[in-house]
Amino acid sequence: MKIKDLLEAPIASFQTIGDFEKPGSMPAADRKLLSSPKAVKKIHDIFSKTPYDFNLFFINYPGEKGNLKTTQSKLGIKYGEVNLSKLQQINPELYHEIAKVKGNSISLIYIWNFDQKDLKNQHPLTAWIIAHRFAHALQFDKEQDTETRKIQDEVSNKFNEILKKAYNKTATFGWSDSFDNRNIDLLMSVLTMKSARDKRLNSTFEFFPETFAQYLLTGRVKFNPLPQEGFIGGEQQYQVLNSEIQKLSVEINQAYESMLKKCVGKVYTF
Repeated sequence: MKIKDLLEAPIASFQTIGDFEKPGSMPAADRKLLSSPKAVKKIHDIFSKTPYDFNLFFINYPGEKGNLKTTQSKLGIKYGEVNLSKLQQINPELYHEIAKVKGNSISLIYIWNFDQKDLKNQHPLTAWIIAHRFAHALQFDKEQDTETRKIQDEVSNKFNEILKKAYNKTATFGWSDSFDNRNIDLLMSVLTMKSARDKRLNSTFEFFPETFAQYLLTGRVKFNPLPQEGFIGGEQQYQVLNSEIQKLSVEINQAYESMLKKCVGKVYTF
């Protein structure tokens, strides 16, 4: 297994594994991006704003374009937290590289960046997408601790309570086979990250990974004031619910901080 250290920066370890000049589990655009010192430095600079140390591993597994489950099986990893004991048995070489740097850092392994529904619809592995996919690793981890899942549920439930009071509408934040786009415009009007401003969120399911990425890379989740269009109450109710949505943003920041603390010393993949 070939390891290439791209650049020393605030990220504790940044490594590509495999031949990034050949087709494989990583899209061509990502192989090019992750081989560019300028692009890698930008990732380091953005991640330097978080107080947590990260080890980032990017694996280009040969000949496995678009076949995530096969790649995961061969590497001995799957969505969510990596079982290091199993990894040591199935893939001792990868385990050794992770064990060398794991320490009190959060280690993330990226082996695949294709859209599961459309292989042509790609989001390059920028710092934001790296953080976004880390959130998906937590979101899809079927074996994650109940406290982490409870935090996700509480955040979405409280957000929906406010939407219900303000507009008699709710959003579906959980995973489904078909993305739920109900009230997506309302959601984007409240969120403040670039994807929401540009109206590019494709599902309310992206609420958690987008707000988590915002917290991780900027230090806090921010909400816009509730839109007045469609509001079903009077001015006093509007002010009350606006205060509630801003209070919720503070609670979300605290919840995500708690989640991140629990990730220290662990390894995740998506």
